Amino acid sequence: MKIIAIVSSAVLLLSTAGSVSSQQGVAVSVERCRSDLASWTRDFSYIDTARQDQLLTFDQLKSRIDEAKGCRILDNQEPYYTAAAIVQTGYSALMRDRLYDFLVRHNLDEQFRKEDTNGLR
Repeated sequence: MKIIAIVSSAVLLLSTAGSVSSQQGVAVSVERCRSDLASWTRDFSYIDTARQDQLLTFDQLKSRIDEAKGCRILDNQEPYYTAAAIVQTGYSALMRDRLYDFLVRHNLDEQFRKEDTNGLR
């Protein structure tokens, strides 16, 4: 039963991490959005961001995704709007990869695939 709960939680988190919903994110202000997006993307150059992003915790990734969602609602000017989308996509992929690695490390991937094949989604 514990395995089912873990897999269910992982699936729920995967679907949450991968979605680009219109749900309001946590964005304080346009100025904060612009500052954070510039910082996270190295002033929109995206140089060496992958190495820095790997150091972020799962909760930090989720928090940044939520903020980027809100930023896209608050600020539709470029390069901020596109940067927020890129950040969301990149951080979601990192979360998805970490969740999958968790399933593999705990030998839950086979059970997950079996249940998915049987329609448990």
